[in-house]
Amino acid sequence: EGASVELGDRASRALANSLGHEHHEAAVAALLPLVDGPDRGRQMESFNWLAGAPLAPAEAEALVEAWRRIPLQERVHRLRFLPRDSAPLGFREDLLELAAREATCTASVVELLGTWTDDEQVADVLASSLGRVLDDLPLLAGRGASLEAEARAAERLDALAGVSLQVARPLAQRALELVVGSERPTRHQLLKRAVAVLARDEAGRAALLSLLAPGTPRRARYEAALALAGTAPEASDALVTLHEEVDRVLQLRGVRALARQASPSVDAFLEGLQSGNGPFEVRTDRKSTRL
Repeated sequence: EGASVELGDRASRALANSLGHEHHEAAVAALLPLVDGPDRGRQMESFNWLAGAPLAPAEAEALVEAWRRIPLQERVHRLRFLPRDSAPLGFREDLLELAAREATCTASVVELLGTWTDDEQVADVLASSLGRVLDDLPLLAGRGASLEAEARAAERLDALAGVSLQVARPLAQRALELVVGSERPTRHQLLKRAVAVLARDEAGRAALLSLLAPGTPRRARYEAALALAGTAPEASDALVTLHEEVDRVLQLRGVRALARQASPSVDAFLEGLQSGNGPFEVRTDRKSTRL
C-alpha cells in the first residue's frame, strides 16, 4: 500500500509537471479527479497546478465543481493557489458568498475579488465586508485584536479601490476618521492604505488637504504630505517642518519626495541636509542628498 501511494504521488507530480505553460488535455483529465480525491497531498498538488494552468472552459468548470466538493475550510485554504493576475471567472459566485460571511472572508477571498474591476456586485460585497470591520474597530480592546482588525480593513480597502475607486473613497475617509488621533495600538497599515487610496484621484486628494493642518497628529500629517508632495505647496512645507520629528525611514521617504520637486525653499532645505555627515544617501534624478 505504501508503494502504491508513493507511485500515485509520483504520477500526480509527473502529470502536474507535464502541464507547464501549455495545455495537455490528457494530463488535465488525469489530475482533475485527484482534486477532491482521498489523498490530501495529491489534492493540494493537483489543485495547485490546475489553478495556474491554461484550462479550456469545460475543464475550468470541472475544477470549480471538484473544489466545491471539498469541505468548506479546505476550500477556503485552496484559494491561496489561484493566480492573482486575472479574475478566476468560475469562482466568482462562491467568492461572493465567502466574502459575505466574516468567518470565511479571508485575505485570499478579498484579493481574488479585487481582480474584478468595475464589477458593481463585487464592489458592494467588498464595501460591506470593509464596513463590518470598521464598525467593530472602535469596540476592540487589546493590541492583538486591534492590529488584526486594522490589517483586515487595509486589505479590504485596497481590494475595493481596485474594483471601484468611487465606492472606496468614502470608506477610506471613514477609515481615516477612525485611525487619526486614535490611541489604539497601530502599525499604521490602515492609515497608509487610506491615504494612498485617497491620493489616487482629485476628489480624494482634496479630502487629504485637511490633514496637512498643523493640528493634525504628526504621523497622519506626514503620510498625507508624502501623498500630496508635488501637488500642493502645503505638503512640501509639512515635510520640511516635520523632518526632525519623524523616524529615519519616514525621513528618507520625505527627502525622496522633496528631491523630485523644484522650488527655492525645498532646494535650501536639501542643501542644508547635504552639509551633514549622515550615513544614508538618497539619490534621485535631480540630486543626491545625504542624511
